[in-house]
Amino acid sequence: MGNLIKSFAETGDVDSTQVADLNYTNQYHSKNQNLEFDSINDFKNYINGSREILFGGTKAGKEYTAWFKFNLAFVGGVIFYVKQKITPEYEVLEVTSSDWGVTFSFSWEQSSYDSNTKDELTTINIYGKLKYNIFIEGIETVYTELKHFQVVVNNKTGKEVSGKIIY
Repeated sequence: MGNLIKSFAETGDVDSTQVADLNYTNQYHSKNQNLEFDSINDFKNYINGSREILFGGTKAGKEYTAWFKFNLAFVGGVIFYVKQKITPEYEVLEVTSSDWGVTFSFSWEQSSYDSNTKDELTTINIYGKLKYNIFIEGIETVYTELKHFQVVVNNKTGKEVSGKIIY
């Protein structure tokens, strides 16, 4: 097990012949509830799973708040709220976020964002850390992953255009 963790930590590579079974546990380890995996490969399959993105928004006077909901962990993910001033001159007022869903096993922490406007589109880059509480082959740990999300809005209407995970 030690060699698997060392290999994963240093290179991210694991033996692709490992079985991909995902097992949830209701047991408490320390003070947190964790997801339990049979191997590092199982965990990698979990974090690289479903990547569905939903979006919508609401208008209030001269402002429009767009939201982008990223499914990251089959049962939860991260949602971003982009508050914008549409008139008289377009401006991104703030970008906030939170985790959603069954979050006993992961947490999200937004660190920063930036935006770039070109023609009628504004691209917003959001950066942060996604932390997983995991239990692999009997060892409890926290896996932290730096994340970069990118969302695009129409700056004439504030409406959502697209969203994706850069890393």
